[in-house]
Amino acid sequence: MHKEQDLLCQLKYAKELLPAEEFSQKTLSMLIDEEEKHYRKKKVIRFSSISFAVLASAVMLLWISFGDLASTSHSLTEKMHLGTPAENNKIEFFVYHTHSQESFIPEIGVKSIDKAHSNEVNISMVGDHLSKALTERGVEVLHEKHDFIAELKEKNLNYEKSYELSRAYVSEAVEQNEESLAMVLDIHRDSQPRKVTTLEYEGEHYGKVAFFVSSNIDNIDEVIKFTEAVNARMEEKVPGLSRGVFIKNIGSKQSTYNQDLFNRSLSINIGGAENTLEEEYRTADLLAEVLSEIHWEN
Repeated sequence: MHKEQDLLCQLKYAKELLPAEEFSQKTLSMLIDEEEKHYRKKKVIRFSSISFAVLASAVMLLWISFGDLASTSHSLTEKMHLGTPAENNKIEFFVYHTHSQESFIPEIGVKSIDKAHSNEVNISMVGDHLSKALTERGVEVLHEKHDFIAELKEKNLNYEKSYELSRAYVSEAVEQNEESLAMVLDIHRDSQPRKVTTLEYEGEHYGKVAFFVSSNIDNIDEVIKFTEAVNARMEEKVPGLSRGVFIKNIGSKQSTYNQDLFNRSLSINIGGAENTLEEEYRTADLLAEVLSEIHWEN
């Protein structure tokens, strides 16, 4: 037994059986290289993980910031409307048309004023132009395009009842925008002939304006005061453009024109049935300039 152990021990440490020195050095160098590669790989993976985490955090931060910025920018864009609007986007001007189908002879090809009515080409187009011009000047506008005359026909009501139909819309606008509402504008066109409703000024033709105030309202003094202020400003801009302020009084049948609902209510005729839309729009632009100036001054 001892002899076998001695033999094994001699074999174990026999020089012939030990690896060559060159082999040992190469093996050691290879192991060291592999260890360094493994270490570098671990560093790269760790660095990549850290970099990814940092990059992801940066992207998330930018996304949140951009989202907030975009949201803020969108909110500001909605609120600014190129000017300073009413709080919470409440409307400042309410534009509507009690006689919604009033139209223009040159635009629809009829021959008489009594036929100058249309459910497509009508005074609401002038109101739309006016509303856009006001919006460009920073005013929050609600343009009500409901066709009250069509509703009259559906309900088989007389033409005089149109103000009763539009009144519900004005009441709602006043109630829902009590703190912000500045003006209520009922836009019409006149039935007077072209020579009465047209002004030539500096080579351009305009539809003249005429302001009407109902005598059948308790707040008549306030409505007249405001209407005359607008009329005077129009005359300063273009002398002769306004035909003036008319107080309407036909006795007990006199409509209020819904002016009793709001002190700064205007019933305005822009041009007449024989004017063109181009002439109407030209006046609407000037009216928008005047009304926005008065609005921002107060």
